[in-house]
Amino acid sequence: MMKRTITYLAILIYSVLLSPAKAQFDEEVFERISTGSGLSSAVVTTIMKDSRGFMWFGTQNGLNKYDGYTFTVYRHNDTLPHSISGNYILSLFEDAEGNIWVGTENNGLNRYNRRTDRFTAFKADGPGKGLISSNSIRATMQTAEGVLYFGTDKGINVYEPGSGTFHLLPLTGTDSLINQLPVYELFIDTDNSIWIGTSNGLFHYQPEQEQIKGYFNDPADDNTISNNFINCILRAQSGLLVVGTNLGLNEFNDGTETFKRYYYNPEDQFSEAKSEVQALAEDLRGNLWVGSFGGGLFKLDELTSKSALFINDPDVETSLSNDYVYSLFYDDSGIMWIGTYGGGINMIDLAKIRFDYLAKEQDNPNSLPSNDVYSILPTQEEVWLGTENGLSLWNTQREAFHNLRNSSDPYSLSGNSVYCQLEDHSGNVWVGTANHGLNRLDAEDRVSGNYRFTHFNSAENDPRRLI
Repeated sequence: MMKRTITYLAILIYSVLLSPAKAQFDEEVFERISTGSGLSSAVVTTIMKDSRGFMWFGTQNGLNKYDGYTFTVYRHNDTLPHSISGNYILSLFEDAEGNIWVGTENNGLNRYNRRTDRFTAFKADGPGKGLISSNSIRATMQTAEGVLYFGTDKGINVYEPGSGTFHLLPLTGTDSLINQLPVYELFIDTDNSIWIGTSNGLFHYQPEQEQIKGYFNDPADDNTISNNFINCILRAQSGLLVVGTNLGLNEFNDGTETFKRYYYNPEDQFSEAKSEVQALAEDLRGNLWVGSFGGGLFKLDELTSKSALFINDPDVETSLSNDYVYSLFYDDSGIMWIGTYGGGINMIDLAKIRFDYLAKEQDNPNSLPSNDVYSILPTQEEVWLGTENGLSLWNTQREAFHNLRNSSDPYSLSGNSVYCQLEDHSGNVWVGTANHGLNRLDAEDRVSGNYRFTHFNSAENDPRRLI
């Protein structure tokens, strides 16, 4: 087996050592882009990066294309029949063919053709049949099969590219009532099902069965969603479905179909999100970014379970420009883009965040046991590090290591070269070693701190032998 050695690299941990005052990033955190730089409006409603590398910003006064230096602004012009149909932009989406779909407030849907630099408008009050159901389009998504869905102020429209027509989501009975609701978010999940955020509930749609299920707030049940007005939906790298509402952040448990709620807590502002959550994004390292309308920007660190709040400081030009965060977008170059309601655009280059370097200390048996780290497993309590000299558990709260190695104890780790770890759905941790088989640490032993491993190897006479 090939060694996946990270030589002299113990582990990289964010140096975001939070204090009640602020998050400790580098000196210059947020870079601001305002109307003085060419942005058409300080209210940025939606953000997208296209396949050619251009950034697109929807605002209350026009569509903006940004090349990193200058803006190209698209506004409606009555004298130009192929100009954009409206200036208040609600949604942006690039389809598989490279067309950019632009949803507006009260002025219909637009399809932008880059080759011709023209917009084609689709309106609810236009000529012919198969019209879109509303002129306000707030969300767009496309399935793997190429089907486009549009969330409007009157339900969900499915686009037929052959005829250029639209039809409502095919639902019957009481399920069809969703097509009378304003739809604020569409999210396609890993199983190709679709999550729908509306002004009156969260819905889960199975396209193949044409079935839909709704989730609603019940004031008498804390396991229901915190609020029925859904603004944003995200499936995190951890597997959790995260839902932002007008009253709090929610985590959905797929197994129990219950919700865990997070509200703003003025006594502990770093532990729970501000009440009105308008935007969600996840960076490459699995950190969740939460944009609240009036409460600033939250970062929830997946690795350390710590959180940070970024707010405007009038005396600091590199602070967040505005506490009303309306849109978020994380691009593949490591930049988090933040659109605000009145403060323009903010950007933070996460690739420039400082890291702390943790390494083996020669005279400290409680330090990292080896500088050769092959695998990292973040869990709720600790970060598990597989090294050349055993398994090391880094407690993020105490900032201390607990090292596990092979010994004469028959329940100790079977070997010290640890190449991989996995936490299963039951909370058991599986540990793979080099030449010494597989280990399982049961969940109950983890909780008790009694690290007793069950071994699985290739010995002929072992009933637990690996195939």
